[in-house]
Amino acid sequence: MGKNLSLDGMSGENLFLIHAAILGIYFAFVYDCFRIFRRLIPHNVWFLSLEDIMYWIYLAAEVFILMYRESNGKLRWFAVLGAFFGIFLYTKLFGRYYVHFVSGMLEKIRKRLQRIYRMRLKSDHKLLKIRLNKR
Repeated sequence: MGKNLSLDGMSGENLFLIHAAILGIYFAFVYDCFRIFRRLIPHNVWFLSLEDIMYWIYLAAEVFILMYRESNGKLRWFAVLGAFFGIFLYTKLFGRYYVHFVSGMLEKIRKRLQRIYRMRLKSDHKLLKIRLNKR
């Protein structure tokens, strides 16, 4: 009777491991969003470093919250391994495809918007010439 069981019959440690793996998936997803942003808008080293520092501070805060809520602040190594497993799983199954697909789609949208903007500038330029010639 010493086992800590949740409502669905899983032990607390198993549930904690699953939460850690989900958090790892989330971390990899957030970093992929940074990667997409970096592909669309080139950054210099200073901004890359700033983004990475912000990411790691956020990651540390999320890990602290998970540890605080689920293990009374104790570092559980199986949870760290669970988070790494979540990162690995996401990266191998979805990560590459997600970054490639989303950045490709956003790049197509950006190019179309640039084309529309250029056409608009050309038509405005022609209209301005016509107006100036009439005067």
